[in-house]
Amino acid sequence: MSKKVLKQAEQIGRQIDEKREAVKEAAEELEAKARKLKPVAKRAVDRLRARGAEASDAAPSLLRPVVARRRGRNESYRLYLSRLAKDVDPAFGVTRGGLDALDGVTCELFGRLADAAAVLTKVGRRVTLGERDAEAAVRLLLRGRLRREAERDARAAVARFRAWR
Repeated sequence: MSKKVLKQAEQIGRQIDEKREAVKEAAEELEAKARKLKPVAKRAVDRLRARGAEASDAAPSLLRPVVARRRGRNESYRLYLSRLAKDVDPAFGVTRGGLDALDGVTCELFGRLADAAAVLTKVGRRVTLGERDAEAAVRLLLRGRLRREAERDARAAVARFRAWR
């Protein structure tokens, strides 16, 4: 090996040694802090246990919280998209990949429309999202036939809602 390579290897070795020493020093500092905190932590645990003993047996322990987690909501339009496909033609089906793609496009479009409508609501200094904001968001984001169809269907839906209410 050349002298240049040996020099670089020595330099890298020194850097590694320096980093090891720094890590050892940091670990020693943390151990010292942990030794100081152990009595405090032990007293806190003892207090929590005492409170737990005072509470009734039916109450959950303060040291072991009840783990009852709910799954997060996963918004999806898959069911509606497959029903729509069956309405068009009962023999028509959609593969899982196609349904995933359609669902992604639908969720993305709905998210963009909701964001635009929320911005319009904020600009209008209102707290409640109204039908005019949603309609304006559709006009801003969609073009052509899709825009006309969306506006028509939205007006029909609002009219049905008002008649039902």
